[in-house]
Amino acid sequence: MNTESKTAPAAIFYITKNGCELAGRVADLFPAAEVIKFNSALFAKKWAETGKIICIMATGIAVRAMSSLLEDKKTDPAVVLLDEKGDFVISLLSGHIGGANALAKKIADGIGARPVITTASDV
Repeated sequence: MNTESKTAPAAIFYITKNGCELAGRVADLFPAAEVIKFNSALFAKKWAETGKIICIMATGIAVRAMSSLLEDKKTDPAVVLLDEKGDFVISLLSGHIGGANALAKKIADGIGARPVITTASDV
């Protein structure tokens, strides 16, 4: 995993008030994490700096934000996505190699959610 060279703490992006509240709960699991109101410029900046991106938003918004940033599964950050209720934590990108599967499980365990892992070798 080459995401180890990205040393910035995890970035937790939210859009709504409920998302912000959930981001606070998730941030409790990662004391150095940054909680950030989503905008595409900050998302791109954090993409280059961190190995862990946590999105509390619709899947489509996250996919559109990262679509032009994708490079390689060995260097792209782990990306997980949560629904606003905090029921599900989806490993969205760099699941196995980048650590998103483990990240999704850690968050799910910490907030009482269900991890959604689709990597064949990890199901």
